[in-house]
Amino acid sequence: MVLAVYFIGDEKMKKSILAIFMVAVMLFSGVTAFADQTVDRAKVLYDMGLLKGTGSYFSVEGLELSRNTTRAEACTTIVRMLGKEEKANYQQNPHPFGDVPAWAGNYVGWLYENYLVNGVSDTYFGAQDIITVQQFSTMLLRVLGYDDSRGDFSYANAVNFAIGCGLIDSEIASHWELSRKDMINMCYTALRLNLKNSARTLI
Repeated sequence: MVLAVYFIGDEKMKKSILAIFMVAVMLFSGVTAFADQTVDRAKVLYDMGLLKGTGSYFSVEGLELSRNTTRAEACTTIVRMLGKEEKANYQQNPHPFGDVPAWAGNYVGWLYENYLVNGVSDTYFGAQDIITVQQFSTMLLRVLGYDDSRGDFSYANAVNFAIGCGLIDSEIASHWELSRKDMINMCYTALRLNLKNSARTLI
């Protein structure tokens, strides 16, 4: 009751509070819209079998959007994006890394065999390390047909190159560690980009 009387008695204060409230609503709406867009994109990837959450069915909670992505998880996603999950599990390619968990071994092995990933060292992959935007950009650029070993881009400028070809925007580029939200948006975008020197897309 006292608060209502205070607003009525002070018109400037009332207008200021209303303005602040409207700005907050606009900002919250923008955040919500962006979150909804990411969830929609995640559902597309989920339905295609390219993304799996922590549960047995699709849910926002299972996406764990605010959690950062490990290098092992990123490898799993990349193999699925390439449509090679069944092949990877069948071939069971070996790899030299002692820290890769059993569930990720076939994925890392297939990517390593096909020159799409490297370890942190010759024997350490960093499977449980948080992958960076720079590292994941490098992986996705290779998936799109760009070859850093032949000078298409370098690891040092992978983020800028990814911006230039439309893989990431400036917001994602400003992040160091890759969140699951960023991973979903990058994968969704990558599926619709043309492969190098081609009119074909991954999708």
